[in-house]
Amino acid sequence: MAKKAALDLTAEQVRYFRARRSHLVGDGARDPATCAREILGAQAQVHTCALHAISLRTENRPSAADIEREIFDNHTMIRTWGQRGTLHLYDAQDWPTMVLASGQWATSGRRGGMPSEALLEDIEEAFAAADGPMTRSDLVPLMPDDYVDELRDHPGAGKNPERFAATRVIWGLSKKGAIAHADTQGREQGYAHRDLWWPQVTWEEMSEETANQEVIRRYLGIFGPSSIQDVAHYIGSRVSDARAWMKGMSDEVFECTQGEHKKLLALKEDREALQETPSDWPARLLPAYDTMLMTHKNKRWILPDDSEEKLIWKKAAVVVATVIDRGQIVATWSHNKRSKEVDITVTPLGGWSDDARDDLETDAQAFAGHLGLELGAFEIEKK
Repeated sequence: MAKKAALDLTAEQVRYFRARRSHLVGDGARDPATCAREILGAQAQVHTCALHAISLRTENRPSAADIEREIFDNHTMIRTWGQRGTLHLYDAQDWPTMVLASGQWATSGRRGGMPSEALLEDIEEAFAAADGPMTRSDLVPLMPDDYVDELRDHPGAGKNPERFAATRVIWGLSKKGAIAHADTQGREQGYAHRDLWWPQVTWEEMSEETANQEVIRRYLGIFGPSSIQDVAHYIGSRVSDARAWMKGMSDEVFECTQGEHKKLLALKEDREALQETPSDWPARLLPAYDTMLMTHKNKRWILPDDSEEKLIWKKAAVVVATVIDRGQIVATWSHNKRSKEVDITVTPLGGWSDDARDDLETDAQAFAGHLGLELGAFEIEKK
């Protein structure tokens, strides 16, 4: 059998594939949970940004209230820590895979002072026995004195080691998949036990390697082709771990190139889809912290001008709201909510084209509806 010729893709073909697979082109996913599943979770450090990310990729642009009902009433979605140790909004059915895969993923510096397994088991029992979500304040009286004393000198404890102890317990139980974010209880974040809020989720036995292979397989099917460094960057693992997990996937993956980028990895089943020529490709308003801006270590694919990188990925891990046109960042944008309207201002960058205006105004109208408001002023600043 003849060996297939090496595949050399154009930059635009690669961007178009990623845009289609992440529902930035086309009609969108059929519902919010499906959307979350098909983009492997929406970055959710800022809850409202995650709601917008899901909405702009879903049919009929569901409102923020509609999506929150799926999370907090219907429990089809879940907000918890995942890739890179950051919060994501997932399809609830993906929760077990992410938990089982994440043993060696980054944990955002949460090291030292972690609770014992015995303490985690005790507090999990309290969550399981509760008739509703619990908060940090609910947990503080349950923190053992010896654990609180252990944390007094921890850099993160500050003047309230009791609350810091409760925070560490919440993190530990979340990493185990015992609890996840619920709605707020008064002014505090609530957390619910999986048997209380997500009894429909099936927790199957799966090794860490198998779970990571599933995550990598889905990542490549959405955001490929990618380098092994991109894979490790996206999930927050060591490159050596990512390479080891992928050894068992050799029959599913092939190498391709895109310009100067060699040894990019893609799924064999996507070979034809990767070669599709871009057609209808609207400019879009992406929220701050959008997952599309977190997918690859090298940002030149989505922002060609490296001098503009600090305008997008700022200090203290801040990622601003962006405009993408034909799969590349061409502007930033901001909004200002008033009582019944929202004003939107677009600030062009080097790749800006005025041809994007009509698409963006359509997206702006949909964003206003997502917030339950009318679109007020829509302004594009002069370059």
